[in-house]
Amino acid sequence: MFIADIVGQPGRRAVKELLPGLRQKHGLDLVIANGENAAGGSGITVKTAEEIFSAGVDVMTCGDHLWDQKEVIELLEKEKRFVRPANYPAGTPGQGSTLFSKNGFAPVGILNLQGRTFMAALENPFPCALAEIDHVPKNDCSSRRRFLTCAVVRPVVYHHDVGPTDSHRVHYRSDFPLLPKRRNNDPGMPC
Repeated sequence: MFIADIVGQPGRRAVKELLPGLRQKHGLDLVIANGENAAGGSGITVKTAEEIFSAGVDVMTCGDHLWDQKEVIELLEKEKRFVRPANYPAGTPGQGSTLFSKNGFAPVGILNLQGRTFMAALENPFPCALAEIDHVPKNDCSSRRRFLTCAVVRPVVYHHDVGPTDSHRVHYRSDFPLLPKRRNNDPGMPC
């Protein structure tokens, strides 16, 4: 499941109250949320991130409001479940992707990229995506292959516009489960 944008205290409260039931009802194995507006609708803090993770979110992404709260640096440096856009300039604290593994499933690659239309000038997200895939450890070929498969085959999760777009052209394929159910203790392929 992907939660598009957790905004302020009302958004955090909704996640805290609704997510545990949704996880149970739908058998959700992985929950990713965008948390860049979780602190009063502008930025994120260590405290608000902890609140969201404790509510059941597994991985959190962010975007252009990342820097609205100065303590985000601590989150970027210490929290491996927090993923900033990969196409930020070299030397930016944090990580642009992660391999997440839970409950005996094979690792799932999660890559965060920020668009450039009507936004601050960033690196082109397409070459950055390929560079992030190259960061998957070479000795873990199966994880690398799964990450590449996820990046190329899995749906694009698009969560909000900043200006006029043709976002109606972004297609989501809902016929693929994010993580297949296990059979005979086989973790299966996540993509």
